[in-house]
Amino acid sequence: MQSVNMQSVFEHVIKKINDAPIIETPYKHIMISDVFPDEFYDTLLDQIPSTSTYTLKPKYGGKQTMTLNDFDILDGERKLFWEQMYAFLRSADFANMLLKKFNVSKNGVSDLFLHKDLENFEIKPHCDVFSKLVTYLFYLPKDSSLSQLGTQMLVPNKGYVKASGEDERKHQDWENFTTVKIAEYLPNSFFAFAPHENSFHAVKINFPENSIKERDTIRGFVFDKDAKDYPEYLFGK
Repeated sequence: MQSVNMQSVFEHVIKKINDAPIIETPYKHIMISDVFPDEFYDTLLDQIPSTSTYTLKPKYGGKQTMTLNDFDILDGERKLFWEQMYAFLRSADFANMLLKKFNVSKNGVSDLFLHKDLENFEIKPHCDVFSKLVTYLFYLPKDSSLSQLGTQMLVPNKGYVKASGEDERKHQDWENFTTVKIAEYLPNSFFAFAPHENSFHAVKINFPENSIKERDTIRGFVFDKDAKDYPEYLFGK
């Protein structure tokens, strides 16, 4: 890996997020292209570890959703790279920037996983649990050939009666919703929103027949860890 000024990379990411306009429909969100500097993005792709270093995370997607949990089994270069990336994305500065971006007044802690999806799966329409103050995704494909494998943004169909209380955040049936926008799975792109009672989104991963079945993302959240539904099983804290 060529010498990389990580601080300048992180400053680039912060500026891109701060400068991004809030898109109002179907609910407030941001979509950013070139979220990392171009040359750094190529370096990042080179630093994505082999599948053998990931840990199976069946509760977090399909039966072959993998997450990078153990830096110690990486070679020295990759270990340092991902330690620095995780430290930045878990920092109070990054969490507070996203909270400010979406005008969220609660205190939150950012946590994340480097993900690798290896088979078809779906996550049905849902709003996200109450403890997720901001949901964010960095998409990490090599090209745009799998752009359709992004996050679907949905609105309820006419006549749909929304569940109330804790049930309103549970996963719902596809037939009650219409997809109105997709945050496409494009190289070096970023998608984020602040979950609320109408932030319905979903994922349906159907790899094309002849494609390489790998979908790489950084998947993170800014959590209110004091909320009663904080999903400890995701991060073991």
